[in-house]
Amino acid sequence: MYMTLNADASTITLQIPALNGSKTAQAVITDSVIYENLRQLIASREGLTEFLQVGEGQQAFYIPSKPTNQYKYLFTIQKISPNLLVETLFKNPDTVSRSNTELSSANYSNGISELRVEQNGRRMDYYNPIPKVLSNFGFMNLLEKSVDEINEHNGWTGDYKLMSADLATNSITYQMHYNGYPVYNQFGLSLMEMQFREQEIFSYKRSLLRIRNELEKEQWDIPSGEAVISHLEDRLGEGIKNLQGIQLGYQYNYKENDPNDYVELEPSWFMKLNGSWQRINFEERLNPQKKED
Repeated sequence: MYMTLNADASTITLQIPALNGSKTAQAVITDSVIYENLRQLIASREGLTEFLQVGEGQQAFYIPSKPTNQYKYLFTIQKISPNLLVETLFKNPDTVSRSNTELSSANYSNGISELRVEQNGRRMDYYNPIPKVLSNFGFMNLLEKSVDEINEHNGWTGDYKLMSADLATNSITYQMHYNGYPVYNQFGLSLMEMQFREQEIFSYKRSLLRIRNELEKEQWDIPSGEAVISHLEDRLGEGIKNLQGIQLGYQYNYKENDPNDYVELEPSWFMKLNGSWQRINFEERLNPQKKED
């Protein structure tokens, strides 16, 4: 949400962009008392964080200039039994058989639907290929249906928030958050992705890991907002104009150990480029097309 103060009229304009950035809701607050209270708060800067603008016009977005103290965390984990999902996702679990393949840790199937356990038990991919007419759910129906399905097997294994919804395909994605920040993993371990046809799940992808006890908490230094912008200008050159967002988050790192496995949440900067979020690597070479002085 963005707030703009209009000194001439003593009003506040609120702008709330849609999740995909396609539309923006706008409202105007005309109460002069609220305007003055907000103006004084901003002038004092008490408890406020300075943000930097990236881009121009409607494509502009903002990032914190100096992020507050960040910490890296190490957690124990618990693996979720695939049998729990088999009981929930298959109408007749007794007809389901298990097999092992080279491409997955385990494969559960009733001859039609299939649940694959991948990444050594860390992730599952369910697919129900029964052909059906794809009808539009509507946003609220899609939201309620997905929440009900996840509740059915106690699938909220952390703090998950709505990331995106595609009404054209009846698809919805929830993303893990920690301390209010989004969590990213290149293998999909921080996402729950669902697609529906009619009133049934057509596909369901999610992690089979549950974060449990905190083992370590280490203060972690990350680059300032100014350093992020400078790095991306060097790395991307003119391509920085194509950035769709930059934000702070956690990199979800799975640590395999004997006898126990762990998950590490490392504070990092992320950028949205070509429709997908990716971690900003400050060790990458600068843009090779940029000429040196």
